[in-house]
Amino acid sequence: MLQPILVVANHHGCPLLAGWSRIPGIEVTSWNGLVVPSGTPKDIVSKINAEVARITRTPEMKARMVELGFEPMALSVDDTEKFVRADVERWAKVIRDACIKTE
Repeated sequence: MLQPILVVANHHGCPLLAGWSRIPGIEVTSWNGLVVPSGTPKDIVSKINAEVARITRTPEMKARMVELGFEPMALSVDDTEKFVRADVERWAKVIRDACIKTE
């Protein structure tokens, strides 16, 4: 299992995703983040989160991410877990509501 520790970017402008969703009310976005193996010591998780968040907040990194079409983010470990959980729940509902089955 993996533990999400940081979401660093939300991407709303991906041309590959433009117009993809044909389900009313569903916005298709992508995001990037970091994960570590479950059971990684909390002090290590916190250190990685803090350092990557610090880098993500630098003017140079923010400018580059915006240039690439990303919305820079640097969530706490707790907020990252909530963000990922909410995204999984959102897509699970879409799958259930659309009766999507694996083949």
